[in-house]
Amino acid sequence: MKNRPVHICGPKGGCGKTAAALNVAGGLSARGLSVLLVDLDPNGPIGGATRWAQLAHAAGRETTFLVSPAVPRNATFDVIVYDHPPQQTTKLPEGQFIVPTTLDPGTYFSTREVVQLLRHRNVTPIVVAMRARLDRSEPRRLVAALGEDVPVIRDRAVIPACFGRGATVYDDGVGLNHTRLARAEFDQIISQLLTKD
Repeated sequence: MKNRPVHICGPKGGCGKTAAALNVAGGLSARGLSVLLVDLDPNGPIGGATRWAQLAHAAGRETTFLVSPAVPRNATFDVIVYDHPPQQTTKLPEGQFIVPTTLDPGTYFSTREVVQLLRHRNVTPIVVAMRARLDRSEPRRLVAALGEDVPVIRDRAVIPACFGRGATVYDDGVGLNHTRLARAEFDQIISQLLTKD
């Protein structure tokens, strides 16, 4: 299937949507798929995927996927990843959904509402615990409440460091500690995406 849509959405800003979108796009392209990341967030040029692409260009880094504010006419990609603005959870088109959440109670409960909304549409989203600090009891409790197969992306300095270099954890030669561990965590999301119909 060409132009397979993957939507990254969430109820609040700061829940890790852009980090998830960039690294999912990087992971899919690392598996040989052609990927477009559509930055729909109005803050994209300031700190989102559009800014990330600018940082990559400034560093002379060739990205493995295209970032654009819209789908180009007659575009053909294996996967199109949409990074939605915060709170845009109604009127979402068809496709697969990734719902990132941080493990603070406010964001967690807002995320549960989004998940219920999607399930009413007969969509089973992939919920992802972002920036998880599992050395603390409250985040561990919330992860357990999310379920067994929830991908957990730990709070690692490598993820924002990659962003600042215009890279993802899948890029070779980044030379940062914990890249391999972060890549293994994002691989959980990639595997779930590729095994879903």
